[in-house]
Amino acid sequence: MTDSTHAWKKHCAELRAFKRKYGHTNVPRKYPTNKALRGFVQYYRNCYKNNTLPQAKINELNAVGFIWDPIQYLWSIQFNELQAYQQKYGHTNVPAKSTEYPTLSNWVHNTRSRYKEKLLSQCWINKLNTIGFTWHFTSPNAWEKQYAELQAFKQKFGHTQIPWQPKESLKLARWVAKNRYNYKHDKLSQERIDKLNAIGFVWEIVKLNTT
Repeated sequence: MTDSTHAWKKHCAELRAFKRKYGHTNVPRKYPTNKALRGFVQYYRNCYKNNTLPQAKINELNAVGFIWDPIQYLWSIQFNELQAYQQKYGHTNVPAKSTEYPTLSNWVHNTRSRYKEKLLSQCWINKLNTIGFTWHFTSPNAWEKQYAELQAFKQKFGHTQIPWQPKESLKLARWVAKNRYNYKHDKLSQERIDKLNAIGFVWEIVKLNTT
């Protein structure tokens, strides 16, 4: 690529115009309107990666909002969408082949697959863990099923503190503990909080009087 002052200014102006139109500078790989602009973006990403780009040009591109790492950029967009989904529904189990969230559904599926194959960076794993990401898919209906079991337990024993023994109650005890954790870390939807409060859910563990 010719790195003349004229070409530089021309492409920077085109990149600013692209951002005004689309709200970002991530020029797609197949951009028929201006193939040269895509080449410009890729060329300077490579220069930056190889530490051959002068600081003055780095500063100028940063001022435009240049996206140096498109993979990280796209990942962050989906992560933010997943955060919004989690806040709305109280979980991260985006349904497979969701018509409302098709892109997010595919991203979640691919993220789980990459994690299973040990291809997901620890940085991304840690970030997903902060919002209670479910690495193995469980149906949202599973929450309702466990909730019904907790209701039955409350009717029988008069409280919602599930013991860790016997073995038969272990699954429900883990579910209760997970809901306490999600509540404490603001990862439980208000709808689920209200449903649990309606049956006297104990958010803080209280030692039962067995005498």
